[in-house]
Amino acid sequence: MLSSCTPACDPRRLLATRLREPDTLDERKALEQLTSEAKKAGGDSLTRGEAEVLVEWAKEQKTKGMIHDAHEPPVDFPHAHIGNQDHIPIKP
Repeated sequence: MLSSCTPACDPRRLLATRLREPDTLDERKALEQLTSEAKKAGGDSLTRGEAEVLVEWAKEQKTKGMIHDAHEPPVDFPHAHIGNQDHIPIKP
């Protein structure tokens, strides 16, 4: 029965429990702050290697994390989508 299931046997309950854990919330806030600052700083702030580290961290936090090469204008530059931040410029 789902009602008697512990969080470990139900992925939805496990995720809900993990999202309430203080360490996870602190890490998500830190990730959001770093990505927000990188986006505000523009194209001179984030190397591809740094973006890859942030993407891996985002995936560990069960949030969005991906890198795109340039595509059509107005987003004709390498960029990352991490957490709640889109089109974070990456140094060419």
